Amino acid sequence: MSQFMWPISDITNEFAAGGWDDLNDGGTPNDSDYGYTANNGAQTFEALLTDLSASEPVDGTCTVKVRHAQSDDTPSLTIPSSGGSATTFTIAIYEGATLRAGPTSDITANESSWLTDSSLTFNASVVVDWSDLRIRLEIDGGGGSPTNRRGMGVSWVEIETPDTGGTTFEQSVAGSLTPAGTVSKEAQVTVEGGATPAGAITKETQTSRVSGGVTPTGAITKETQTSRVSGGVTPTGALATLIIFLKSIAGSLTPVGTITKETQKVVSGSVTPAGDITKETQKGVAGSVVPTADITKSTLKNTAGGVTPTGALTTSLLFSQAVAGVVACAGALATLFIAAGEEGVKIYRRLMTVISTLGRR
Repeated sequence: MSQFMWPISDITNEFAAGGWDDLNDGGTPNDSDYGYTANNGAQTFEALLTDLSASEPVDGTCTVKVRHAQSDDTPSLTIPSSGGSATTFTIAIYEGATLRAGPTSDITANESSWLTDSSLTFNASVVVDWSDLRIRLEIDGGGGSPTNRRGMGVSWVEIETPDTGGTTFEQSVAGSLTPAGTVSKEAQVTVEGGATPAGAITKETQTSRVSGGVTPTGAITKETQTSRVSGGVTPTGALATLIIFLKSIAGSLTPVGTITKETQKVVSGSVTPAGDITKETQKGVAGSVVPTADITKSTLKNTAGGVTPTGALTTSLLFSQAVAGVVACAGALATLFIAAGEEGVKIYRRLMTVISTLGRR
């Protein structure tokens, strides 16, 4: 699979008429629009090319394509044109002011018809900055008597490069996505199978659905999901900085490492981390919240089951609209805030009947 670069702006334009936008036809040449030089001129045309810095090509051959024809602007413009003194040109590729490929030897502008030249190639590895790659054409009109003088037209410029080695944008994966190495950036709209990378995922964005499980065997440093995970999310490594925006988890969320920050809207099953939770915000937990270590800050709007930490709730803000089960602390409860007013009194009285251990209020 290839990537393509086309002109996106003029750097130097000595055409008699036309510019970069006439040479950018996408993947299909259009010979009805072009740039052309005056007869018997020595002109330069240089254009900036498509920025591939976000999807840099892997090592491999890049092919430069220039579609050209001889022209004659006397007494009126004729392109393609035949006869007269031959017009020649060279092609070179620059990265800023640094020559990266070429220049070619003189190429003769084609008479009578448009022709694509693909003689200049280079390896992608010679390019450092893919945001500043340019193509330069040096055109020589050839001289001769006024009636024999000719110019040149250019209707299309393209560079075909190898595909990127790191970023994959997939709208649909019907099966499983299983990269064997590191995924540096991945954007997916729908994965109907399982996503199981064997290496590390440094950034992953998924805007729709994972019907199977997400089970990385390495570390996840940042993951954002805006919709649904029908299976379980069970990483075996550390979730060093994990911000999961999940609207619904039909299964259970059971990390074996530490969760430093977690935000969830609805968890239909249970949340049972084995390590510390330093900050947790949940709108609704239909099951139980049972951490076995300390909770330093916890805000819960609605807990349909029980809240049963076995460690200390050193700073706990429980905004409980309804606790259907019991609040049982095995350690000390340093601070407990309950909303004021009649409703708060009702909550307080109800909690007093179910709290089995309190440190101080």
